[in-house]
Amino acid sequence: MYKKVASVLAVLLFLFSPYTSAYQWSGGGIAFRLSVSGGKSDAFILLSTYPLDYVQCLDVNWSEDLASQCSVTPSFYQTYVFYLNRSGIFLVGRYFNSVWFFYSNGSWIMAETNDYKHYILYRVVPSRGCYVPLNRTIIGRGKFEKIIGRSAVKIGEIVENNTIMFENWRIPAKNFTPYLWLNEELYHLRAVPLDGGLLIYPPTNYWVLLRKNGSFTLFSHPSSEIHINGTLPYLKPVTVFLYEGKTLRAFPFYHVIYDADLKRQTLRYVDGFCVRNNINLTPCPAVPTNFTTDTVPTSSGGTNISSGETNSTAVLPKPEEQKGWPWGLVVLTAVIIACLLCRNRKNM
Repeated sequence: MYKKVASVLAVLLFLFSPYTSAYQWSGGGIAFRLSVSGGKSDAFILLSTYPLDYVQCLDVNWSEDLASQCSVTPSFYQTYVFYLNRSGIFLVGRYFNSVWFFYSNGSWIMAETNDYKHYILYRVVPSRGCYVPLNRTIIGRGKFEKIIGRSAVKIGEIVENNTIMFENWRIPAKNFTPYLWLNEELYHLRAVPLDGGLLIYPPTNYWVLLRKNGSFTLFSHPSSEIHINGTLPYLKPVTVFLYEGKTLRAFPFYHVIYDADLKRQTLRYVDGFCVRNNINLTPCPAVPTNFTTDTVPTSSGGTNISSGETNSTAVLPKPEEQKGWPWGLVVLTAVIIACLLCRNRKNM
């Protein structure tokens, strides 16, 4: 009963969300990969999510789960970029190139690549919703990874009384569990410092496949450092948490709104966003006076970001515009919610 009601509430939350993708996807499952980069008082959140297709299915037995009979492959790759500050989360856009955001010497830097060899750099000014091309390219994946380094990520640890501890901060585990996909995620929560507090997020790097009974099989991506497996009755929103010393604020910012074809074991879905607004990055009309494009920040390890670079005149790819609701899907979702509520009433 509780799980069904929670699912209905999640759908209602995103039913009235101001943004959804204009595109409808389909597949046997969905991939999710979450990464967070923290600055002084703000952060960029990257969520790669895309459909998964079944391949190499031989002598299929439709009375059993396809997940145990077929191989799985992504149909394409995309990344949604979000920006977070104390006022909430904002949708920046959708990118098909691989992108990174990292904070260095008081500035946000964006890097994008098509071939994992040439990394084009931009300085991003979130407060103005614009960017400045640095006209420089880092050559070599190893050199790029050394430059961006790793964010100051803290690992949560479960201690006595079912409490999650991040160094000197202690947070009751029960504050996280309603939002996590599996309880096992409690043992692998991550956090980055943010303006005297913490931005906490789950170790999401999963492939999720629809089962014949309508539930989902979740397992970690083969390349993931953390291995988590389990069964989900439904898909919850992807959520991050802002801890400010005494209060924990949950930000469920992305949700899959889906219709399941159990006979074929496929999903039709759209991406839903629960955000305050969107930010469309455009070229800055004038270079801010507090920095110049020929002075490139160094990494935390002191390596100059300009080493091994070449000139570049690339333009930041324009993210896909997010449009309004497909109202046919709204009606379908409303019917599903009504059916669930009626079924719950009969079972009471």
